[in-house]
Amino acid sequence: MATYLVTQATGQQSQMVITYLLAAGAKVHAVVRDPLKIPSALDKQGITIFKGESTNFEEIFQAAQGCQGAFLNTFPIPGLEAQQAKTVVEACKKAGIESIVAATTVTVGNKAMWDDAATKEVGLREYFLSKAEVEEAVRNGNFKTYTIGFRQVES
Repeated sequence: MATYLVTQATGQQSQMVITYLLAAGAKVHAVVRDPLKIPSALDKQGITIFKGESTNFEEIFQAAQGCQGAFLNTFPIPGLEAQQAKTVVEACKKAGIESIVAATTVTVGNKAMWDDAATKEVGLREYFLSKAEVEEAVRNGNFKTYTIGFRQVES
């Protein structure tokens, strides 16, 4: 049975990923900032809770032990987001994780769609740059497989 690392596990997106993984028969190592404040959705068989911050290499490395894949969920603050991505990627590689999924946002891979005066004027250029840094960290991680981007899926 495969085990997957999920960062920012209390977030809505991560909780949906965890629900899917458990339904598929996988086990989950869920990283949370405060294990005493986890939602009921994370209090299930098959989930092991790890206290940690995505900027702390040792905490992520410990949580990644025994995992085959990872779901990288970052907090969208420019600077912090890239630091989280780089730390998680490095810890996952050291732990032997071969596959990683990072959800970013639409059109990040098409810089011409967002790197312009209009996007800068409305304050979104930094947001897209931050997401692009996350994707770059994952690409440069030399994982056996990776998935980046965003796709809206109806549940």
